[in-house]
Amino acid sequence: AGLVAKQPYQKWIDERVITMDQLLKASKPPQPSTDKALDTRLLRGFGYTSETLDLLLLPMARDAMEGLGSMGNDVPLACLSTRSRTMFDYFKQLFAQVTNPPIDPIREHIVMSLTCFIGPERNVLAESPDHVSRLYLEHPVINDKELAAIKHFGVGGYKSTTIDATFPLSEGPEGLKAAI
Repeated sequence: AGLVAKQPYQKWIDERVITMDQLLKASKPPQPSTDKALDTRLLRGFGYTSETLDLLLLPMARDAMEGLGSMGNDVPLACLSTRSRTMFDYFKQLFAQVTNPPIDPIREHIVMSLTCFIGPERNVLAESPDHVSRLYLEHPVINDKELAAIKHFGVGGYKSTTIDATFPLSEGPEGLKAAI
């Protein structure tokens, strides 16, 4: 009982933890633009096809279930492909390359959580209310409106900024250094 009573931990949490709902109400971020042509280019740029949208993503969004598909995949590894592949293809694992089943936060909610905090981490050897002045997220995936709220408002007294690191491909790595 001594450790629990050492500091007013619950009070700190009640007063200092920022939730996404609080952030959205307080910040009134500008609405993200909805440009269908840009959306199509972004989807293509990130490697999504109409089949991916129709057979995998739409059933998940509509039915809150994974779409059923074949377990087989005869696409060569990205590093062995002769065709241009997206960066993300290099980080995918094929079924036979995985030795453990994927973590399932829905069916295993008793033993795992996707909750996370955004904001500065403090010295773990000290105790203060500033330790809990962070944004609490129920899951690590946020939408455009939530991202705009974080960018507009900041978290825990810290402001965010956007760093544009785009550069002409012809400039190579030196172009990236100059852009940053």
